[in-house]
Amino acid sequence: MPSGIDAKTGKSPRFKDRSGQRSGKLTFIRPLGENKHRHIVWEAICDCGSMTLTSSPHKTKSCGCLQREVMAKIQRAKALDPDVKRRSVLANRSRQRAKRKSDPVKAMQARLSRLHRHALSQVGAIKQSPTFEELGYTPEHFAQHIERQFLKGMGWHNMSDWQIDHIIPVSTARSVEDVVKLNQLANLRPMWARENNQKKAKIQTLL
Repeated sequence: MPSGIDAKTGKSPRFKDRSGQRSGKLTFIRPLGENKHRHIVWEAICDCGSMTLTSSPHKTKSCGCLQREVMAKIQRAKALDPDVKRRSVLANRSRQRAKRKSDPVKAMQARLSRLHRHALSQVGAIKQSPTFEELGYTPEHFAQHIERQFLKGMGWHNMSDWQIDHIIPVSTARSVEDVVKLNQLANLRPMWARENNQKKAKIQTLL
């Protein structure tokens, strides 16, 4: 008798009898032995009437019909009337705008993400990973950095009146490395929108 096997039952003390128990849409009937990984294989019946086998009874919830139902639901959503889909998209955009208006961190995250994508496109590249993962700092650090440089009259209440300025313009970038370097905190500051639009690609320091 192999070690760790009960001589009376012939089963390991780690064996959990799931006979008659349910998991999702499955009802377990009986164990059928072990697979090559020494996991117990269970025979089960699904609520849809199909029989199935599983060696992961704690994870398996159906014979596969549950996944098919989810996929069918996704496909039905994709097949929505164009007007319904359009209203859904517009409603989501409205929710995102509301979040950006009420949360400075989300607002700054969205602004820099747009600037970063645009700068990458200027050097013929695309984003390979999340913006702040590429840049090496967090949206929270970015928002704090901008807030510390607010000019008189600036605030989160009038974000539409000012923009994020690159002290050394991103138009000077010639590679992805340049774009990442120019989007570091030391090169970013808030500037009134009118002044930033007039500045264009000129380099203006605080001195």
